[in-house]
Amino acid sequence: MSPWCGRPPPLSWGRAARPRPSRPSACGGRCARDRERTASAGRPCRLLPPDARPAVCAGRLRWALTRGRQETAVREARYTPAGGRVGARTVVLRTPRSRVTTWIPEDVDELHRLHSDPVVMSHMTKGVQDREQTRARITTWIAEHRVRGWSRWRVEDDSGTFMGRAGFGEAHGTGHRELGYLLAPARWGAGYASELVAALVRWHFEHLDPARERELRAYVVPGNEASRRVLEKNGFRLVGASPQAPDQLVYACGSDPAV
Repeated sequence: MSPWCGRPPPLSWGRAARPRPSRPSACGGRCARDRERTASAGRPCRLLPPDARPAVCAGRLRWALTRGRQETAVREARYTPAGGRVGARTVVLRTPRSRVTTWIPEDVDELHRLHSDPVVMSHMTKGVQDREQTRARITTWIAEHRVRGWSRWRVEDDSGTFMGRAGFGEAHGTGHRELGYLLAPARWGAGYASELVAALVRWHFEHLDPARERELRAYVVPGNEASRRVLEKNGFRLVGASPQAPDQLVYACGSDPAV
């Protein structure tokens, strides 16, 4: 590959120089060899602008494939660009205005403020929780994510301010994933819940668990009209009362409505 990417080659002795067509370069005209060398080292290309840097370069993918690491390469190329890290947390998915991340033990204070609010917990069957119950739930969710790759996760806005939690749990022993979310009152009525549910539905169908049913479930108490509207807007249909939890309604989603 010519090192004169984007520039005419020098004159050569013995023959007339012919201009060679330059190849488009995502790095602003720099030689593609530099990008491949950077990618083979497992680093994003430093010549790209920050908002265009891929988490896994094409060169790194080719490097992995040539060494028989197809599964690792495909997984990284598919999921890493939507992930990344924010401090000690792993970003699971993003919405237009928020990030869904894993937990760390130090998140207990923020979550406890949410779990101890009677207004927030009025539609939750377990009601308000004390600090130790909240700490135990974070410990469980951290372990679940490490073991199976999904759980209930932390939600924050683009500035890193805590907003609530959202993700998946066990659907009353039915073999389905259960979608759920809980947001701080300051975020109610602004469309955050609908954005989260849409992103979670998409994530569910892109990351199906072989040990779970394909259909996604959600459980809502009959008086929670706001959550029912959010679910219906994002492709859920009302199934009826839950046999396992008679005080809740079952909603089901069999496919991603955005596809």
